[in-house]
Amino acid sequence: MATIIPFRAIRPHRNKVSLVGSRSYIAYSKKDFKEKLAANPYTFLHVITAAYGLQEKGNKTMLERYREVRSKFEEFTDNGIFLRDKKPQFYVYQQIKLGHSFTGIIAGVSIEDFNNGHVKKHELTLSKRESAFAHYLKETKINAEPVLLTYKHQDNIDEIIKRHTATRPEYEFSTTDKTIHNLWLIEDEAEIKNTVEAFGKVPDMYIADGHHRCASSARLSDDLHDYYGSDFGEAYDYFMAFLISDHQLNILPFNRLVTGLNGLSKEELLEKIKVNYTVELLEKKARPEQQNHIHMFMDEQWYKLILNPELVDENDTISGLDSHQLSETIFTPILGIEDIKTDNRMHFYGGDKGLKGMEKMVRKGKADLAFALYPVEVDQLINISNQGLTMPPKSTWIEPKLRSGLLIYSIFDH
Repeated sequence: MATIIPFRAIRPHRNKVSLVGSRSYIAYSKKDFKEKLAANPYTFLHVITAAYGLQEKGNKTMLERYREVRSKFEEFTDNGIFLRDKKPQFYVYQQIKLGHSFTGIIAGVSIEDFNNGHVKKHELTLSKRESAFAHYLKETKINAEPVLLTYKHQDNIDEIIKRHTATRPEYEFSTTDKTIHNLWLIEDEAEIKNTVEAFGKVPDMYIADGHHRCASSARLSDDLHDYYGSDFGEAYDYFMAFLISDHQLNILPFNRLVTGLNGLSKEELLEKIKVNYTVELLEKKARPEQQNHIHMFMDEQWYKLILNPELVDENDTISGLDSHQLSETIFTPILGIEDIKTDNRMHFYGGDKGLKGMEKMVRKGKADLAFALYPVEVDQLINISNQGLTMPPKSTWIEPKLRSGLLIYSIFDH
């Protein structure tokens, strides 16, 4: 079963919330980032800037940077930008973007559920990143962006959400990326109990986005228990998560761009690809309509690459993923790309940006090849997680993308 808790969020004053919440800093160009900082004194980017050395003055250790984050956060709190809820509660959050509506519950989720496999993963994590973020959490004492978890649809959870979304939101605002954000409070004791019991009937939850944040929270919890010798149940034994039904999750492809043809001519490359694919010309750009039909753009021409069905093992869920087959049949054997995470010829392009942007990258000479993939389906993600398998890196671009600073979880105090 899923173990969740209400918590006392630290959150922006209602009249500043639209200015505070920010996208991940990597979503901004350097120019946009600087403009945001200069134009908006309330953006949460001011708080997290120090952690990444984005306004560095002299060489500072990571520990010093993390402590600057804490200091800036305390400054925001002292200035009344952030307020603390008086009692623990749950939060219904809704994001509406380009016709897609995502509604779920933000709660504290038990790290024991992560450790014992009831919060399931589909990606590997890097120990170095886990350790760095665990130190970040320990020094800043806050978790400012929820992990995105999904679960098999439950009617009783839907009913709880519907009861609250029928009322006026606590927050109701739009952002410049044409997204509407709504937030309701679940503060009634009976409804809090109903929510805990409803999720108690959910056997497993699945990480959609935030594998390193989960693993880092678990590492910090273990470290603090070793240090304090405390019983499980402290605030640091939970992590903040946005819980959303699998019916609402939107998975887009994570497309690929490649620089260089590994010394091959266009004709030689196509001949090598034809060993494992049927190659057809496309009259115009189009998204793939099924898995194992990969679309490639090269030299002003789109191609449809249809994978030889014999290469897909029906008993191996991973072998059916486009991201896996691209590496196995093209990237490694033909283009000499052994590790897509570290090879600087490989670039990843979120499926939310569309095919036109990929064409532009090739035409400008920033890439030589563009590959459009069919998205992983939610059931595939769940099946892979249930089997304890891991997808290739950057296999999914999952929405909703959540904002930092909208709700903040205090790691050392519920």
